[in-house]
Amino acid sequence: MQLIFPALLSFGILELCLATAEQQVRWCVQSENEQKKCNELKEVLKGTTSPSLTCVKKISYKDCFRAIWKNEADAISVDGGLVYEAVAAPFGLKPIIAEDYGSEKEQQIYSFAVAVVKKGTDFQLKDLKGKKSCHTGLGMSAGWIIPVGKLVELGVLNWNNTNDPIEKEVATFFSDSCVPCAFWTDSRLCHLCTGAGPDQCACSDREPYFGSSGALKCLKDGVGDVSFMEHTTLLETLPTAAKRDKFELLCEDGTRLPIDEYRKCHLGKVSANAVVSRRVNSKEDLIWNLLSEAQKRFGKGKSEIFQLFGSHHGKDLLFKDSTNRFLRLPAKMDHEQYLGYKHMKAVKTLTISKTSPLMPRRMSWCAVSKDEEVKCREWSMVSGLAIECVVAETTEECIDKIMKGEAEAMSLDGGFIYIAGKCGLEIVLAENYKTKDSNHGQGPLCPIKPIEDKYFSESCAPGADVNSSLCALCVGSPGRGDLNKCAANSKEKYYGYTGAFRCLAENKGDVAFVKHSTVLENTDGQNKESWAQNLKSGDFELLCLDGKRKPVREAKNCHLAQVPNHAVVSRPDKAAFVRHILLNQQDLFGTNGTEWQMFQMFQSKTKDVLFTDNTECLSNVPDKRTYEKYLGPEYIKVIESLRKCSDTSDLLTICEFINP
Repeated sequence: MQLIFPALLSFGILELCLATAEQQVRWCVQSENEQKKCNELKEVLKGTTSPSLTCVKKISYKDCFRAIWKNEADAISVDGGLVYEAVAAPFGLKPIIAEDYGSEKEQQIYSFAVAVVKKGTDFQLKDLKGKKSCHTGLGMSAGWIIPVGKLVELGVLNWNNTNDPIEKEVATFFSDSCVPCAFWTDSRLCHLCTGAGPDQCACSDREPYFGSSGALKCLKDGVGDVSFMEHTTLLETLPTAAKRDKFELLCEDGTRLPIDEYRKCHLGKVSANAVVSRRVNSKEDLIWNLLSEAQKRFGKGKSEIFQLFGSHHGKDLLFKDSTNRFLRLPAKMDHEQYLGYKHMKAVKTLTISKTSPLMPRRMSWCAVSKDEEVKCREWSMVSGLAIECVVAETTEECIDKIMKGEAEAMSLDGGFIYIAGKCGLEIVLAENYKTKDSNHGQGPLCPIKPIEDKYFSESCAPGADVNSSLCALCVGSPGRGDLNKCAANSKEKYYGYTGAFRCLAENKGDVAFVKHSTVLENTDGQNKESWAQNLKSGDFELLCLDGKRKPVREAKNCHLAQVPNHAVVSRPDKAAFVRHILLNQQDLFGTNGTEWQMFQMFQSKTKDVLFTDNTECLSNVPDKRTYEKYLGPEYIKVIESLRKCSDTSDLLTICEFINP
């Protein structure tokens, strides 16, 4: 028995050690100063409800990424540009928490990339060749990706990406530079850096000109002629009007403005620094709990003992000094959504060859489901490949693809226009219908009061939780069991306006919420499909708000609400191009198109594919480009009331985080 107790004791110690390790957060630091601040944070958090903190020292952010990937560390907060590197192979990390530079009342998870110069100098953005430059760091958003991408885009920096990397081109464009982290590329990018010995051009505060604070110091010291950095650091470092008056911003239009005018004079928006961690075996909840406790006790103005967003050891250690608080990213948010389309475009500008053969300008249309893909492919062929087809499983996936630049356009109903608008898309063209009273609907998304899943005993509401009563009447793909049941695409037999009416016609449901025209489009021989062939419009009635019933042709005096027509959406930077292509295609394949016999844009073998079948034409709506103006306040009010009794979609949650 005496031998058993030591064994049990050793197993107990091992179990305790493992449990302790699982409850601690290992923060990766890149310098002595960061380690000092990290250790101080570790001490002040002792005795609180925070998970325990351990500080793991590495020499660069890439070593930190590697340590997190190998489960030797758990987290680090890095520049938005470095988030792109963190998620790439082999590291495969993900952003989980953002630094917020706003106020308690207003969220701001971005800053502006600015080009700062001393007042009294006489050059503009187009005159930067041969000047000396200061940068926050290689691969960083405000100091490298956005400004270098902008110089290439404007033709100020001529780079064709034939043989030489962009780093070499920048090294010859500027007479001298300090680009921390560039020690492994072209040595000329490090000439102006002043770190001692091996710390020259280091990727941490071991290089005095590292980061936004360092880039500004490089300019203030007279070492560089222009500094590329974030506006938040500029304002924080120069708090008074007298100090700010010594500097100016270089604007894209060839002018200069005071630094307070950064919203009018910047090179682009950049995402805030973000905490990254592993995708697998992540300690995301622990990391959030630690940072939440830390900011509650030691955030801005909370304590004199320790400042989470500041340090006497140096600037921007662990987190940017301009941070006001942390915000947890939505669970389904990916790095492209966090960084944004323009950032990703700038990255591609620096990597994709400009001398590769130019492809004809195509418009990429996003198709949902097989039916839409088939029609889109046919459209692409007859258009001479002016249309390119991108396929997604759901409408929201298409909206996401348009956001990311993987597609350019699609036509949506009002409910999805609301989501697309929240995601930064705009109205390009509206579907104009044949009937004069086309804006009267019987209520897709428009019941007068929010309807909970318990209001009806059973329903079919494609896109809802497949295990809820809202999906009980859905059937999925005919002949394939429950496969695709309640899917938010045409794989669900009862999807869309026609599908909802079919659910009623086949005696699955007692009431259908559809457009005013849906019944007439599917009865009296208008729909040749077998399920609709013998349907008579007189066999159906409308339910009115006054408790009465009316014939289906009297929708003008018996409807739940007015709903907007479907509309084509796109990103603002592509809207004019999409409008031009679609109007041209309409002239060819629209209702009165010259090539109508070859292809019909507004007709489908099945119902409402790509566009609504009773579309007469696509109309310009120059005064209603935003979703607010297009949908109108009453419709938006209905949608927002519906959200109170149903789960918000993952995409809408993400977009409201990005665009609060």
